[in-house]
Amino acid sequence: MVCFFRQCHEACVARMSTQSSHQILTCPDTVRYGEPGYMNVLQTDKHQEKILTIISDSRFHRFWQATVTTNKHNASQIDLINWKKINCVGTKCSKVTSTNWVSVDENQDNHILYTISGGHTSQIQLFERSPNSLHVILYNQSAYGMVWTSSWSYNKMFPNHLCVGGRKSYVVDIMTSVKTKINTNGTEVFCQAFAKSAPLLYNGTKRGEIFSFDLRTPSNHRRNVASTLLHKTSVCCLKLLNDENYIVASDMSGKIKMWDIRMCAVVREYHGNNNQLRHLPFQIDSTENILYTVGQDCFTRMWSLNTGNLLNTIPPPLPASKQTLPSIIYSTDWAASPGLLLATQKQLDWYSL
Repeated sequence: MVCFFRQCHEACVARMSTQSSHQILTCPDTVRYGEPGYMNVLQTDKHQEKILTIISDSRFHRFWQATVTTNKHNASQIDLINWKKINCVGTKCSKVTSTNWVSVDENQDNHILYTISGGHTSQIQLFERSPNSLHVILYNQSAYGMVWTSSWSYNKMFPNHLCVGGRKSYVVDIMTSVKTKINTNGTEVFCQAFAKSAPLLYNGTKRGEIFSFDLRTPSNHRRNVASTLLHKTSVCCLKLLNDENYIVASDMSGKIKMWDIRMCAVVREYHGNNNQLRHLPFQIDSTENILYTVGQDCFTRMWSLNTGNLLNTIPPPLPASKQTLPSIIYSTDWAASPGLLLATQKQLDWYSL
């Protein structure tokens, strides 16, 4: 029965129109210093009820939040309402390198974790967005150089922990502010993920290695490296599946691979992605049926996670450039129907399944 529903889901994705069915009213962000800015992040909370986006220009990053609702005229489409600017960061010499919704209480995503890097220092900030205020929980400035990534721990053995990866990498206990350095053998960390069941932290590095660290052992001890997987170029994104024997990773040559961690072997590859040394993420939907990403050519591609088959390729709504690289979210759990939300510059398009 599970296999039947998975095949139906994949068939629907394969038949999804490559043309937008609905253009959504975008956020009321204003033009600053003659620069309209562009959306370079698009994320949803775990219940698909809120959207987080970042609009960037050469001087500022503005964090905006909206509520997801069903379109009044078409129940198969969504709209975004109640736009609120929740933070504004001046980054003339730096950029936001990672952003994550965080469920500190495991019920709802009211917290946002992000990192800013470039210039003389890097910043890591965790803040809570309440209905009428912004409460900063953790603020840290680092002189350790570039910071590329951050991740929140949902591991019950290590609650209230986050990790930060870059030229120097460490795990932070936000209750005590104690930082534990991670030994990465002298290479930069580009992406990270905590395991939920085992006390492990996975790190994708500039040299193409994926290290898994046992968090129970001292950070400077060689035995804390539980396993090592290897890509030929820098690893820019990795995600653990619910079955934590498997991890999916992408690199800067466009390769996307599923690894069996027990065997340290590739069990599946996802062909067709376009990347030439850009730090581009991929996503996996909540059903763990669909893997999707935007390539450097600005095309959106969607694969079957279970077979590796390329199901659909969606062209960009605007000519391809760095400023028109789409940000996307696909889900079967929207308030309306399953579909894809795609942001290009300040334009938001909805693709019905």
